[in-house]
Amino acid sequence: MYQVHWGLAREPFAASWTQENYFTGEAQSEVLARLRYLTVGRRRLGWIVGESGSGKSMILDRFAAEQRNEFRGVALLNATGLSPQELFWQLAAQLSLAPRPNDQLPRLFRCIADFASTAHVHGDHLLLLLDDADQAGPDLLGHVLRLLSLSPSTGWISAVLASRPNDGPQPHAGLLDAADVQIRLDQWNEVEVGNYVRQATCDAGCERPLFTDEALYALHTWSKGLPRRVNQIAARALTISAEERAEIVEPHLVEREADLPGGVD
Repeated sequence: MYQVHWGLAREPFAASWTQENYFTGEAQSEVLARLRYLTVGRRRLGWIVGESGSGKSMILDRFAAEQRNEFRGVALLNATGLSPQELFWQLAAQLSLAPRPNDQLPRLFRCIADFASTAHVHGDHLLLLLDDADQAGPDLLGHVLRLLSLSPSTGWISAVLASRPNDGPQPHAGLLDAADVQIRLDQWNEVEVGNYVRQATCDAGCERPLFTDEALYALHTWSKGLPRRVNQIAARALTISAEERAEIVEPHLVEREADLPGGVD
């Protein structure tokens, strides 16, 4: 294990993001600030667009945890492969509405609308966070738009959708047009990549630099600043450098690991 070679207490570049290992760069901070504006201003819909691996899922997870400290009706779902009935069943389950296995879409929709209305009376709201919205069909997103279109007297309902850039037809033009806030999630710049690597290795138990400045530059170049790719390349570079008993990661090892077929997709 390369942790022993580098004197690390744990793996600094885990495959899955957690609240503990997530680094908030300038772009991520801006997205979170605009999402907070969405809820404070009682807007209906926000849309986050970012490349695969840019950290959209972690942003939604972090925002969900933050909002659950303020409100009861917060649900985080992934749209991939869901039918409208499955989406609303999972939404009802996350809201602790105890849906029955055979509940159909009309009943689920009414239950959620009733929840929003009751929550509104108590100063609460319903916030739906939907990841991978570009993997949802127009029928599913059409039902989300229908939910958001309920009368304000029914209750305050907001949604945040996250998707990859779409150069073709939009999955649901009406929903995109309804977005109050459209947010582009940019990649990390070179300074942010360096800061993230130093923070991650320090938090894992090593206070000395493990990458040369040139290696950090190569890491930013090959990862294109995408957090997931930064993690993947950095972890492999540490592994191969440990196998070669190197004292520090050099740029040629970053480039070699980044150039592996399929290594950073």
